Amino acid sequence: MADNLSFDKLFKVLSNKKFYSIEGGAGEIPFFIYSYDISEQSNIYKKINMLYRKLNTDGIPVLLIGLYDMVIEYFNKTVNSRSPIPFR
Repeated sequence: MADNLSFDKLFKVLSNKKFYSIEGGAGEIPFFIYSYDISEQSNIYKKINMLYRKLNTDGIPVLLIGLYDMVIEYFNKTVNSRSPIPFR
């Protein structure tokens, strides 16, 4: 993936039992946010989907949330009713 985090490194982090078994003292739900340069979006999306499938195949349930897509959808639903220009 972009920067210094490769697909294999991300898989190792996310598939580590300490990460996904909620071993934190406060019982937090494990989550991972990966930021990237928007110019790499197409490539990153492909690799995220590969990672998602590999984790699920290995029995690790994953909820994939695209924050960018959620924000765009939110603005298109709420702000767009007042603005003639759609967000993208």
